[in-house]
Amino acid sequence: MQSIDNPGTPRAAETGDLADEAVEATRVLVDIAARSLLGVGDDITLPQYRVLVLVDGGETMRGVDLSRALGIHASTSSRLVNRLVVKGLMDRTPDAQDRRSNYLAITAAGHRLVSRVNYRRRREMRGLLEHLGADEISAVLDGLRLFNAAAVASGHGTPAPPEKSDDRGRR
Repeated sequence: MQSIDNPGTPRAAETGDLADEAVEATRVLVDIAARSLLGVGDDITLPQYRVLVLVDGGETMRGVDLSRALGIHASTSSRLVNRLVVKGLMDRTPDAQDRRSNYLAITAAGHRLVSRVNYRRRREMRGLLEHLGADEISAVLDGLRLFNAAAVASGHGTPAPPEKSDDRGRR
């Protein structure tokens, strides 16, 4: 079996090329993600949007679980949540059993914002993919499914992805 750690192996070269292409694709995807937040109101940052997406699973989430999911310190996630609460996009409810803990929930306004942003991202991605033929789109779809499966298997990605919405951003 060839090692991807040994730079002289064909697998390492293929993996390196793939990593380079993935980094370039990431640049494009981050650009789409950032632009999808422009003009939706509420002056939302990418980190704040990520919090909304994580909490938008329909159930409440404890603050400590949010910090863990984001891989950040509790004080950092608390500041992010504070800003979202002030904007009316999240609610925070103290835990009756543990005064140090809070339950977080997305508000209807927060849910609408996530839906609008996802709609804008899908629209922009469709526009980008229109430049590909049917076989190319099929190949990209297969590759993304494999990539997403690898992300799940390795513990990366968003633990609770939002539901897919229709073309107008509705669930």
